[in-house]
Amino acid sequence: NGTVTTIVFEKGQSLLGPDGKNSLGELAKRLEAEGTDIDEIKILAWSDTEYPNQVKKKASTKEVVLASERAQNVRDFLEKELKQDTDIDSYN
Repeated sequence: NGTVTTIVFEKGQSLLGPDGKNSLGELAKRLEAEGTDIDEIKILAWSDTEYPNQVKKKASTKEVVLASERAQNVRDFLEKELKQDTDIDSYN
């Protein structure tokens, strides 16, 4: 059981845009209004490329960095928005 939201980033960008901030802010408000205790948050982040390089079978360093930066920006935003101490993990 869990609550999920999707954030779309501008191509090549890692900063949260207004739509992303709004989606995450609304999610935090809804969970707070419901009195939901959040045990953990998992952030799943991708770069702009859906699949790894077909020859090397892995993402490029640039793609890994972009996904990591996106995850960190989501994490930073949620840490400011949520009023409770929550375990936040990210994967990319």
